[in-house]
Amino acid sequence: MAELTFPQDYLQINDLYRWSSKFERHGEYQPWRHAGKTRAQHRHQVENDWLEAKTEDGESLKVLRALVTLALRIVAEDLDASESPEILHELSATFAVEYIILRDPAEEQLGGFCEFNCVHNVWPFWRQYVYETLKSASLPVITVPFFPGQKDGATNRKGPKRRIAKKERKTLPGA
Repeated sequence: MAELTFPQDYLQINDLYRWSSKFERHGEYQPWRHAGKTRAQHRHQVENDWLEAKTEDGESLKVLRALVTLALRIVAEDLDASESPEILHELSATFAVEYIILRDPAEEQLGGFCEFNCVHNVWPFWRQYVYETLKSASLPVITVPFFPGQKDGATNRKGPKRRIAKKERKTLPGA
């Protein structure tokens, strides 16, 4: 008999959807003051839960549902070091990822799976949400990088800081 591979032989992705989302302005973004002087702060959290479900045929299924919350906060950097940064706007979204349990995995396998794979699965949807929300709010759109993954068990990795010049918004005559 072939050896089982985790997660392929244990879990099957069933659904992924936005559970909740929020966008909030704390201050007004002013291009003359803030352009090139902001930075993004990121955070994420994963909570998982076991659910019981039934198929159309009445067969019982065990389902793993992970709620992945991702958040982004844009802060102004132009204040004195003694002051806390001015928060301009924040957005967050929680995505639910549901997996059908084909075989019961070990508890230690699930911790790493939820922290890495679940976040990895929702990341493209997060990137799209950030883009669409900032664009529709008429704010500078930041590019959310590719999912950084994990390094030596760490969940939050910081890469080199790079700045990209922001495009100036032009007002059309008669607008």
